[in-house]
Amino acid sequence: MSDKSRVKEEWCERYPRANPTPDRTVTPGPGAIVQSKAGRDRFRRFLVTDILESADPTPRAAVVNGTTRSTDHPKIKSLRHLIPVGMSDEAKSLIEKGALTDDDVRRILAKS
Repeated sequence: MSDKSRVKEEWCERYPRANPTPDRTVTPGPGAIVQSKAGRDRFRRFLVTDILESADPTPRAAVVNGTTRSTDHPKIKSLRHLIPVGMSDEAKSLIEKGALTDDDVRRILAKS
């Protein structure tokens, strides 16, 4: 085993949340819990509130985390920069009702 692969393996064991196993059963959509894998917010968890359609071939998602990104000002991220981690039925129902608050987002992400 090379030094580079050994260091990466040790780092992944020490920081398991930094390299989550993608949940292939989750389609990123409203209510999905995702982790950023690119950008200055790398390794942070977010809740998808909307999928944005555009002329750009890369789909984008509006994501919030309740602290740095509130429900009033979601961050727009490319889906290829997000790793699906799980799904929250509670969040999905709150989004459909239009009653999602920052407190709800923080509570849902803390449980994941």
